[in-house]
Amino acid sequence: MDFTITPNSDGTPADMSYDMSSGLFNNVYLSLSIAQGSWWFNPSFGLKKRGAMKNTPATASLLQGDYQLALKWLLSSSAATSIVVTPMAVPEDPFRLQIQSVVTAANGDVVTYSKYVRVV
Repeated sequence: MDFTITPNSDGTPADMSYDMSSGLFNNVYLSLSIAQGSWWFNPSFGLKKRGAMKNTPATASLLQGDYQLALKWLLSSSAATSIVVTPMAVPEDPFRLQIQSVVTAANGDVVTYSKYVRVV
């Protein structure tokens, strides 16, 4: 049984409740919130940590690949049938990129999660 994780829009750590969760959201959230190499049981789990990066198309492409790699295990385990990661500029803030991940679960449910990345 998974507990429900609810991200906060203000950037503070997510809230967890004792409500039962049955979807893939927790898996997507944890895959993109845990730094790769920080979980002793599976050091390859999580999102690769990057230093300061410029706001360029090359950076957006690099981050897109990192996010796809962090979520790839959902495809390998047959928990998901497709993963689409889209980096987008944030017009009102040139120092952030929005990375939107859309994961389609094996049962057809769609999980969408957006995360902002600071760029220079």
